[in-house]
Amino acid sequence: MPIPSTKPWSIRSYAEFRKAMDTKGQVPPQVRAFLNEWIPKLEADPFKAGSFEQWGKTGPGIFSAHLPLEWRALFTVDQERRLIILHTLQDHENYDSDRIRRRIRERMKRGHHSATASVSPLQPPDRIQPAAPEADASPEVEPWISKLDLQEIEIPQRFWDTILLCASKPGPPNFNSTGLPSPMVDTLEAWYTSAEAELDRLYEVRMVAGKEPGSAPLVTLRLALDPSQRDAENRLLQSKGPYLVKGGPGTGKSVVLLHAAIERARQEAQRAIPDPDPKPTGLITFNTGIRDRHLADATALAPDLAMALRADEVSPRTSLVITNLDRWVTAPVIRNVLGYNSAPLKERTELVHLCRAMVDLKKKYHEQGQILDLLVERTGEDYILREIHSAILGWGFAEKDSYLKADRKGRKLPLKETEREAIWSLACLHGSRLKQEKLWSFASARPKVLRALQEDPALARRYSFELLFVDEAQDLHPVMLRMLLAMVGGDPKKLRLASDPGQCLFGQALVWNRVDDRLSFQGRSTILKESHRTGRALAEAVHKLRVPKEDGLESIPLPAAQRQGERPRLVLRPKDHHLGWLARWWGDWLKKGHPAQDVAILCRDQAVRQAVLTRLDLDGRDPDGPVRLLKRIRGPEWPMVIIPFLSRSHFPPERERARLRGDALPEAIEDERSLLYVGLTRASHRAILLADPDDRSELMDYLDLSQWRVDEGGD
Repeated sequence: MPIPSTKPWSIRSYAEFRKAMDTKGQVPPQVRAFLNEWIPKLEADPFKAGSFEQWGKTGPGIFSAHLPLEWRALFTVDQERRLIILHTLQDHENYDSDRIRRRIRERMKRGHHSATASVSPLQPPDRIQPAAPEADASPEVEPWISKLDLQEIEIPQRFWDTILLCASKPGPPNFNSTGLPSPMVDTLEAWYTSAEAELDRLYEVRMVAGKEPGSAPLVTLRLALDPSQRDAENRLLQSKGPYLVKGGPGTGKSVVLLHAAIERARQEAQRAIPDPDPKPTGLITFNTGIRDRHLADATALAPDLAMALRADEVSPRTSLVITNLDRWVTAPVIRNVLGYNSAPLKERTELVHLCRAMVDLKKKYHEQGQILDLLVERTGEDYILREIHSAILGWGFAEKDSYLKADRKGRKLPLKETEREAIWSLACLHGSRLKQEKLWSFASARPKVLRALQEDPALARRYSFELLFVDEAQDLHPVMLRMLLAMVGGDPKKLRLASDPGQCLFGQALVWNRVDDRLSFQGRSTILKESHRTGRALAEAVHKLRVPKEDGLESIPLPAAQRQGERPRLVLRPKDHHLGWLARWWGDWLKKGHPAQDVAILCRDQAVRQAVLTRLDLDGRDPDGPVRLLKRIRGPEWPMVIIPFLSRSHFPPERERARLRGDALPEAIEDERSLLYVGLTRASHRAILLADPDDRSELMDYLDLSQWRVDEGGD
């Protein structure tokens, strides 16, 4: 008689279980008779309370029965049609306890039948004789397979079955005869022989296995919500006012926001009585990389929804808009409605125009010109441009008195009133020069676009939303927040935001009620406290880099990581050797068969990026290439992150440091801390920091070397 089919089957209730037992062909009659007698003996209550569900095939003929209230039973059916119980959980034992797990896995490792009762299918359960005690029982040792977690590592089922079969055989596992991919064999052998048994490194096997044909897409687990995230999603949807989700890197803020936006869009699309004037749900961010990932994820999660990226794609059928704020409204309006040039100014080019305006100011207002000269000596031109961007333009001040009375609403450096007056005059002159030549930057365009939205109802209607979800909200300037309010009819109750002030790269975090006193999150905020990306070792090693930037709400604690993970590695080499080290490491990585897309080499500026690209012989035009700029990597994650050239002359770059003189330098170092913190927390498994001990960066003071694996060897 054949054994039960290996095809997964599920039974949702005890009545359904009894019905399945009476169905011909699904379960052999003798096994069915035994199950009828034995299974109810587990306990009556679980069946009355809920389900009996097969969790999955965990090996040849090995099954796991998943009962309610954290109950499970592992069992197997052998060729002689005997049901052999490996372990049953009674008296509310928790399957996740280390003691139970060690016992089950140790038995599976020694062999399925060695420590369990073997019975005839028709033998009543109460006459089962206990197995004889094992001779010379050794102390329980955590077997190498004990920490493998299918829900964490996402190995395709066919590989998982093979690994468990290998683990179940007595003696050291022979991975070479399993038919597993060679990179997976290499990593499994390394973990089996590891003295520290860092088995959560199996994440790297997912790197390899996830790329195999027929494997599940990697997005499936990343987009699954845990209970705390599901609760945050429900609160976002049920809130009657503005709502804010906060959390550290990798806690799933963006995923929660995406799920909530999709659910809201579905609700609107499925309304029994359609809205005669429908408006889509919006999900807006300020980073094109995050926007593109949201688009890809939403396509996987909700292929049924009609989505749009640009305003000209929106139709009455459009349920969800996923876009970037400046690409969605700022650039189209400034070009097509207000008639400015097509391309925005880059910061370096705008700085040239600012310096020209400074020359004109000296001729027109000699005294203010002298004040600006002294301020440039104290701070540098970059600082003045950022003050204009973040304070005058960022707050949308229309009058000088409003700016002069503002209490540190721009950068942190305290400015005298005469210095603020000089900066105001310079900003007005700079703005008029740009307007004359029809030039614009995103910072200069936003106040103009905001006024256009407020003054033109038809224009505001074109860019309006029924409900607006805002990702990376810590980067909002006040004028940007007012643009978002204009797109929801001025009603802050229609805003749902995700923010981490510790990842605000430049300047201070936004204090919401200073922009609009209706933006109160009292009782309407959630902090996500569990990291789904980085291991605990990495999170603790880099947490000191986090700059405390509070937004007037609760502070964000160090996230609790799911995995211990590896300690990050600090490689100390002279900066002249960094490119050579990277080239050798890159060659070894590819030689081992690891995917190039699982690495991010994060560079401080474009010059360093170009040097790395040249040395590694890579095409810098590839948007998915491994070499990226630190300023543009918030949101995504990679299994491996490398940051080279941590030195005094690169963080910030020497040319910027030369312009950031005096009091401006400490604030710039804070910005560099945030930049390095955000970069290192992109790593989901392993991080390497290349530092120069001879050109020591101030950021080294924020690294607790006891939590790093320090490599001081020769080149």
